[in-house]
Amino acid sequence: RGRGTTYPEALAVQVEQSETPEETLKALMDEHIHTVANHFRGRVDVWDVVNEHLSSMIDDNTFYTTLGNDYVRYAFETTATYLSDDTRLVWNEALANFNLDDPTISWWLDALRTFKEENVPIDGIGVQGHNINQKHNITELAIFLQAVVDIGYDVELTEVDAPITLFSDQEDPFKEQADFFQEYANACLSTGRCKGITFWGLDDDNTWYDGLFIETKSNLPLLIDEEGYVKPAWLGVRNAFESSAKEQEAGEHDVEGDKNNGDETSTASYHHSVSAFYRLILPLLGVLGFLLMA
Repeated sequence: RGRGTTYPEALAVQVEQSETPEETLKALMDEHIHTVANHFRGRVDVWDVVNEHLSSMIDDNTFYTTLGNDYVRYAFETTATYLSDDTRLVWNEALANFNLDDPTISWWLDALRTFKEENVPIDGIGVQGHNINQKHNITELAIFLQAVVDIGYDVELTEVDAPITLFSDQEDPFKEQADFFQEYANACLSTGRCKGITFWGLDDDNTWYDGLFIETKSNLPLLIDEEGYVKPAWLGVRNAFESSAKEQEAGEHDVEGDKNNGDETSTASYHHSVSAFYRLILPLLGVLGFLLMA
């Protein structure tokens, strides 16, 4: 997955100093997109073309203040020009909530309808799943994702995490975290057009939360614990995929991961269940990262 061919915090100085800001910005976008696309051609299947547009639209988004919504259109059309037709182009967004009555959500859905009518080459919508200070309302999430699908887009969950502190008032926080992740995954899978669920990190030993909340290392927001063992959260997500696969025709979803028959997600079981998949995939991820940097 590549990120991103544009990002709203870039290019402010060059554009502000230009006598023709619109032309300058489009030229810079074209040069950057062409360079990146050519460098990674054939090695990246999915690109986040527009990333976190809504979270910065009202602030210092040079792209939006210069080009308006034409920024989104131009970014996707330009990226599509330089990549093969089978490369998926995604608009990845961070949202405070998923309530359809929220003005930001309403604006985005209207924009997506317009872009669909204009055949702007947006293949999918990525929804960031950072549950930082509070848990997302999963009912609202499911309704929102279905609304996006009804317009005609694929959907996926990106940057998913939820620190264990959000469940600390429960008798078994790890079980509650597992149930939450399972419901979170179900919200996407139930649309029938869920293309992926990406967690924001490999394991609890090294997460971005440790930089946000320096006072504690007990964030534990992911599927794998600090020693490389699967958590109940891993099993919860696996259960969501298995249930989805049983409900739909074979091949509709690419169900990967541990295929054990058990569905137990208790804290006691997870400490004794090492993930062979995790142990095997880490070296491969290291090689992949090295190749992409080449």
